[in-house]
Amino acid sequence: MSEAPEASAPAEASSEPSLPLPLFDRNLAPIRRIAAFATDHPDAVSYVEANTRRWLTPLLEADVPEPIRQSLIGLAGQIGGVDTLGVDERARRMANVRQELARLDAVLGLPLPRADRPRPERPRGGRRQEPERTSEPVEAREGGRRGKNRRRRGGDRADRNERVERDAPEPNESVLIEEPRRQPRRAFWNGNPNVGIADLDVPDDLANALEDAGILTVHDLLHHEPLSEQVFRPIHGAGRELPEGEVAVGGRLAGFHSRLRPDGHRTVQATLKGAARLPLRWTDAAAADRFASTVEVGQRVVVVGTYDGEVLADPDGVVEDGKVVRRVSYGLPGVPDSEVHQLVFKLLPGFGELRDPLPPELRPRDLPGHAEALLALHGRGDRDAARRRLAWEEAFGLALTASWDRHTKRTKGIQQAVMHRAPSIILSSIDHVLPDASEAAFDAIKRDLRRGRPMRRVLAGDAGSGRGLVALLAAASLAESKVQVLWVAPDEQLAEAHFAFAHELLKAAGIEAAFLPAGRKVQAATAERIKRGEIHIVYGTHELLKAELPFRRLGLVVVVDRGEAVALQGTFEELGHPQPDVLVLRATRPTASSLVEAWGSWAVSWIDGPKRPPHIVKTVSQRDSAYAPARHTLNEGGQVAVLFPQIAGRDALDPSEASRVLTAISTEALSGAKLRLLHGAMPREDRVRVVEDLQHRRVDGILATIPLEDCPPIPGLGVAVVEHANRIEARRLERIAAMGVHQVSLVVADDTPPEVVERLVAALDGTPEDGALTPKVRFLEPAAHRDLLVAARATALDVLASDASLRNGANADMLRLVRARWRVWFGEDDCPLPEPGESSPKRRRRRRRRR
Repeated sequence: MSEAPEASAPAEASSEPSLPLPLFDRNLAPIRRIAAFATDHPDAVSYVEANTRRWLTPLLEADVPEPIRQSLIGLAGQIGGVDTLGVDERARRMANVRQELARLDAVLGLPLPRADRPRPERPRGGRRQEPERTSEPVEAREGGRRGKNRRRRGGDRADRNERVERDAPEPNESVLIEEPRRQPRRAFWNGNPNVGIADLDVPDDLANALEDAGILTVHDLLHHEPLSEQVFRPIHGAGRELPEGEVAVGGRLAGFHSRLRPDGHRTVQATLKGAARLPLRWTDAAAADRFASTVEVGQRVVVVGTYDGEVLADPDGVVEDGKVVRRVSYGLPGVPDSEVHQLVFKLLPGFGELRDPLPPELRPRDLPGHAEALLALHGRGDRDAARRRLAWEEAFGLALTASWDRHTKRTKGIQQAVMHRAPSIILSSIDHVLPDASEAAFDAIKRDLRRGRPMRRVLAGDAGSGRGLVALLAAASLAESKVQVLWVAPDEQLAEAHFAFAHELLKAAGIEAAFLPAGRKVQAATAERIKRGEIHIVYGTHELLKAELPFRRLGLVVVVDRGEAVALQGTFEELGHPQPDVLVLRATRPTASSLVEAWGSWAVSWIDGPKRPPHIVKTVSQRDSAYAPARHTLNEGGQVAVLFPQIAGRDALDPSEASRVLTAISTEALSGAKLRLLHGAMPREDRVRVVEDLQHRRVDGILATIPLEDCPPIPGLGVAVVEHANRIEARRLERIAAMGVHQVSLVVADDTPPEVVERLVAALDGTPEDGALTPKVRFLEPAAHRDLLVAARATALDVLASDASLRNGANADMLRLVRARWRVWFGEDDCPLPEPGESSPKRRRRRRRRR
């Protein structure tokens, strides 16, 4: 019986309500901060009662001892009505609130030690739980100085952050607003461009919107070119005098805080500190949260927002470029530019670890590095230089993949001996010095000829640039070493023109050349001389490629191309074994896109032509004014040329009619001028003699019914008058404008449509239309980046020449880059290049048996 009271004592003790200290610890913390801020800034605070009610309500509803409940009721009474008081009365009331809080903390023993604070459980649909951060970063644990600084900045951010909701618990159902849900923190970018957007610390809605726009990885985001940019200059300092409107301001971020209005709307404010403090305000709390997750308190930032004289509204963190800000617009559907700006700003620390897939020796010196180009694309640097660098990567990748198959076949060629005597004699005979571009092209051809692999090179460029002379020098350098050359053209007239004006030059150098007419059987005597090697260069049409001429040692094939040689590429591989070298001489200026698609695996040498002359277009009724520049040129001692088109490959005028027109022009339009006729019916020797008379200024001008532009240069020619220009081919006009004349006069029919005139003018200007590339490239523009296409082709061929299998470990990043781009370019995965590190099967060497 005596033990009964002792047994009932615990029952009585258990009837007393226990103190929910974790609840008090969580809910009193934001009330303390609100009271402290309201005491220090009584004139700047509002809605104290509304902000504290959400934290006091759970405490008043909890089962706590009566003395504690009375203290809470008294605290609520002190806070009630404080928003309606004056500034001084509000300061005194809040001082009383702080004293009451201090007494309550003393009774409860708050705040709790950090180790005793349980981690609150968050219900689904509530605010995201911030993950626990390690007490020390990796650098700090290793004893690095950088780690200590980073730990101190992290501590400052937690201590100085004034946002009430940062460490607050989840409110109950009686709160005024629902906090935006935060996604769990994920791994961040470390310089690996293949990291997915969904793996970054970004909201799921943003990751889904970017995925819908085709941006899945960091690589996709960084290579997405902005549509436009808005430049802000200068960057104003925080606290300085600012102009109203959109402005860029820089400073250090001092802190955040939120304001809850009675209607439940929450606004977030921050402070940018410079010479003084500048308030920042967001009307969208979610945008403020994303900005807060990007920067740290104390970090220097540059923001762009609208300044109304007091507050910078809706600031957007951007990447600055020195003293200016280039805010770019991405134009992604469903994705605000501000969110992409914050994401790019967040990626900035990883740019230093981004490796360049192309080493410096594989790119021109004037192009920036890979990371620098990507930064410039998004606002920090020269966007034009960035586009050229990224276009270079695409051009190099296309050239590398196109040349891969041909370089892995190991086709046996002829290692030629290049001589120099005959080219020197030819240049001295015409008293000419090669320009730098022509000299570089000639040197590249000689290097290819000396190699043991078949040369496949396209000699391209502007009309009148001297490509034919370079090809002639290359043929003469081989013919001097008793190696035979086959020179073919698309039609007999063009082939005969090349032969007629090169025959004497070759003969002076001791080189024998012969012309084989089309459609005729090769004479037995000529075939025998070719077989014995007495004829060094054979001229003819493309039919000779399949004629199986009995060459003694065929070493070079020169193909004059007007667009037909693409179909002959398979024929070049059937010219015998070992295969001769092939040099394609473009008769007209090719489009840059054709160099990628039609001649993808061939080396390219490009020679720029002379400056284009001015031109006038006159109708037949205005013929007298069309000949006015020609009369002025004759009076100044120059020479003129009157050109007629060809129709279906034949002269538009028969010999008798051409003679009557020549007489009429000499007596009327060009009265007193001494003109000569150049007609296709004339013997070859007479045509050569007429051109020589014009070259040596024995006549004042010429009337030509055959292409004069295929003849050697005429130094004194000043004006060219083209009759019936509306019937002439565009490629002929392009070459006529490059003859070295000072002006071109076009005489067209009176009823010529305007679109035909525009086509003629475009041909004279040398700006033919360049089609888009079949590969879906992003930055490479064939017309604007023609020099990059040519240079990238040469670089890719040098890489394959040094490492044909690409097994060198230094090429691993380059292979990954090209293989990743291949899927974007062609929409397929079967890239011809090997995987990085993949080794090709080795050839088994047969052991020699001992005797």
